Amino acid sequence: MGLPTRVPLLAVLALVAAAWLAPGAADAALVKAVTSGSQTLANSASATNIAMTGVDITKAFVVCSTRTSNTLPNTMLVTCALNNGGSGGAAQLTLTPAAAPGASALIVQYTVVEFTAGVSVQRGTTTFTGTTLTADSAPSITAVDCTKSFVLTTAIDTDNSNARDELWEVRAILGTGASPCTSGTTTSLELTRDLGRNGTTVTVAWQVVTLEGASVQRGTSCIGGSGANPACALGTGGTNGLTNRVVLGTAVDTTKSFILVTSKGGSSIAGVEGEYRVRGEFTATGASVTGVQFARSQTVTTNNHQVDIAYEVVSLSDGSTVQTSGASPTTVTATTATGTGSLTTVDTTRTAVFFSVSGGSSGTATVYDDTAFTAVLNGAAAGASSITFTRTDTTNVGTNSIAWFAVSFSRCTTPSGVAYDTLCTLGASTTGNAATVNWSSVNTALLLKSTSAIAAAPVNGTAYVAGNTISGVSVVYSGATATDTSFADSGLTAGMTYHYKMWAKAGPTAACAASPCYMAGTEVTITPRVGNTTWSSIVSGGAALNPVVAGSTFTAPVSFGSNAGKVISLNSTTGAWASVPGNTVAATQGYASVFPLAGGSDAVVAADQSGWVYSFNPSTGAVNWLVKLNADAIQAAVSTYLRGFFSSQMTTTYPGTYDIVFVATMNNTGSGGFTNNKVYALRSDTGATLWTFSPATLSVSPCASGCPMDQITGQPWVDYTHDRLYITSRPGNLANQNSLWFLDLRTSGTLTTVFGGGYDFTTAPSQSFDNNTLYIGDQAGNLHIVNLTTLVRTINLAATGTSFKGFVWEDFGTTGRLYFVTTDGNVWCLVPPSTTPCWKTKPVSSGTVSQLVESDVRLWVGGSDGSLYQLDLTTGVAEKTFVVGAGSLGLGPVSTESGDELFVAATDGTLYKISLSSGSLP
Repeated sequence: MGLPTRVPLLAVLALVAAAWLAPGAADAALVKAVTSGSQTLANSASATNIAMTGVDITKAFVVCSTRTSNTLPNTMLVTCALNNGGSGGAAQLTLTPAAAPGASALIVQYTVVEFTAGVSVQRGTTTFTGTTLTADSAPSITAVDCTKSFVLTTAIDTDNSNARDELWEVRAILGTGASPCTSGTTTSLELTRDLGRNGTTVTVAWQVVTLEGASVQRGTSCIGGSGANPACALGTGGTNGLTNRVVLGTAVDTTKSFILVTSKGGSSIAGVEGEYRVRGEFTATGASVTGVQFARSQTVTTNNHQVDIAYEVVSLSDGSTVQTSGASPTTVTATTATGTGSLTTVDTTRTAVFFSVSGGSSGTATVYDDTAFTAVLNGAAAGASSITFTRTDTTNVGTNSIAWFAVSFSRCTTPSGVAYDTLCTLGASTTGNAATVNWSSVNTALLLKSTSAIAAAPVNGTAYVAGNTISGVSVVYSGATATDTSFADSGLTAGMTYHYKMWAKAGPTAACAASPCYMAGTEVTITPRVGNTTWSSIVSGGAALNPVVAGSTFTAPVSFGSNAGKVISLNSTTGAWASVPGNTVAATQGYASVFPLAGGSDAVVAADQSGWVYSFNPSTGAVNWLVKLNADAIQAAVSTYLRGFFSSQMTTTYPGTYDIVFVATMNNTGSGGFTNNKVYALRSDTGATLWTFSPATLSVSPCASGCPMDQITGQPWVDYTHDRLYITSRPGNLANQNSLWFLDLRTSGTLTTVFGGGYDFTTAPSQSFDNNTLYIGDQAGNLHIVNLTTLVRTINLAATGTSFKGFVWEDFGTTGRLYFVTTDGNVWCLVPPSTTPCWKTKPVSSGTVSQLVESDVRLWVGGSDGSLYQLDLTTGVAEKTFVVGAGSLGLGPVSTESGDELFVAATDGTLYKISLSSGSLP
């Protein structure tokens, strides 16, 4: 017999069984692709357009560097701008000089960085004409979060004199130079310079990049004489007229941070590169650095020879990494044309180089070409272990110093664990005697198949085709396009284990000089099963023991999270991917949450161990939104209040069409220890925060002096009847800490009731079907029962001595009859207030069982012995046992979609679908 129809089939878990709690991915500001190239401009004043096929410029920015042997501003400068001016509105990169570069080469090195989601870019051009020191028209931008945004610029100048480069030296800052924006939002992008000239025009192409997961500190500084006019206040450690230093308000990890600098030269510099060319660098490297230094190559302390600096220190918390020259810049001396920065091998398909240069001889105004460098990662297509900085002219007798940052934007956690591997995800599923291997990779891929572990490896530089063998192992797929995501295999033998191993193919990378270069190598195994095992599916890279959550219809995908840093949606019929899994910054250990959207599609929302929350379409993989919360980690599943069930009071408080997503934190010492946990209410359509419940900072009853909140690991419960949110937390060790919290949703999360007593909750609450009672089990075996009308709590001691595991279920037909699991392996039936169980069964001979799922006549639990157990609800008798897979691995929580099947995962991460016969195991 299947589940009763009164249970919402949106997801048949305890989290939804209590009438309409809809539980509740996907790239977190994760880079989609980095496209780099070099363009030599023609001897023409016309712009050069480079097609950027498929690039969404609203989620992309460009970084440009140039080298030239020209010395005049109108022939040595170029602006770089992304636009949709290509054929049919396609994206393109436009490189614009102010005048024809002449016979001498003007070479532009460009890097276009495109993201899947979590990034927005505003861009435009602004001019300075004649003697104006501010832009003719201030750049127009919509409000940006100053703490997540940074500015990139390039400029051209119509002037034909190299003795006044200050004309095109433009400082850019969010806010103003007098008041840089350091918090909140701004609509001000200030562009200024210190020198203008009649008859000339300077054009600045600007980009304002807002990046989820970024934390930006900005400010101004200057280098010049401390007693000059204007004066430059000298920071500790600076050298008057040569260097200056600032101390950041918040220490940064230099392996996750980079510095951007724009500057304007004093009106008497007269084009001397040694005075206005400035580099920005950290004074040290490490996990907690506050010192930033700005340096030029010449010491000048006289009037109007200052250089005014705007800086942004961008720190990334999205899994991105940064390698840097640190406090020792790369130097290029005398007639040397190149300099090299050494790297630990990076993935060139997700890495961009940012750098700044100081250089030029004293009093020489003709050496811009000697200080103009391009930066190229040495490695085509995948891996690089160095950066080459190249200039065209080498007549400078001074030293050029380059401060650089190689930023590897996070794309995915690779199953191989190799940082420059471009294979993001590898999985396999089997149904009947057929298998499907699925993957996602930036590069093409090579796949081998065997019935034993694969030790064979392809030889770099050797091309293979399907049908070849490598050390006796068959090549079954050799891709020609990187967009391929699957390989179908058939004729397999039931009970036999098949091994598939995949490598990403790339151009020259790391120690491999000739393509194809085979990166890393990841192996996955599947074993076809017969009988009631409909299918099995695995994604490589980490365990996936979360219960599968069904979609809003039986044809929708089923979804779950993984320790591999993935949110996975599978075809419920075959177990193959419904879409390419969403990559998350860290492990997703709480189960995913699924709810329907207007228009008929579903949204899957999940959170990870680094504080990111993701929403995506499980059928297509399209990202709806992602957001980085101020949280160290999120363990609990998110919950959702569906607008279709809003009361009139809820509609008044939350006008609009969105649902509400509730996210609870699991902070550690990184965000205030175990006393600073919070609950966020987010809009389901955008991820924007509606309100934050921060009990540690409360100053009203019932927490007039604040109520520090410990970690939350159980899913918050939405009470649709009373418009409340119920939260359980760890107890903490402070006298004023509590662990059971009731929030009034009609008043934006006001705390109405809190229960203390030192009880330790790691599981979630659940609500009775008549909506009058709340049940929660704690770590000491106490069953807490709260009357939701009187808000009186009673405690049942039936299970004292062992902790609860998972939800407390109520019988579908009998109010107050409860079923639950404890960590000693027992499954309980209890009818409070009695402390005598109606039955108590330990189905495993030893070990324990996982969270249960029930129908109206029986329940199922997975055992640590690899078997599913079916218990009769009336007697507790274990009616049937079903061995899952080989029966050698422990099983996780059990879930279902329609009541005619069970989903359960083994500890190796393999997910199984077991078909039921008339609602029963075979």
